[in-house]
Amino acid sequence: LDATLLVMLLCFGGFHIHMVLYNETTIEGSSPHFDVGPRRNWEQVFGENPWLWFLPVWGKGPAGNGIHWPMNRLSDLRSGDEYCEDGLADSAKLLERISSSEGE
Repeated sequence: LDATLLVMLLCFGGFHIHMVLYNETTIEGSSPHFDVGPRRNWEQVFGENPWLWFLPVWGKGPAGNGIHWPMNRLSDLRSGDEYCEDGLADSAKLLERISSSEGE
């Protein structure tokens, strides 16, 4: 029983660490637009202070305001794009664009 629980927790933990490092969610999955590198992805979730990463305390919070998020500059979206303002992508407009391109 203990070994089974250990295996399940290791798989669950590994899966979620992978998701954090690639800036993925269980709902949207992989999106190269918001993958800004493993370190910055990790900091978006756990904050910028490494001393607080594994403590259950509030750090500075994620980069972005809930609607606009840092985005990958190497993706096809650029600063002059209507979906991007000051290097932060408008999540709603970008997801609408992605879903419309998948439907084609």
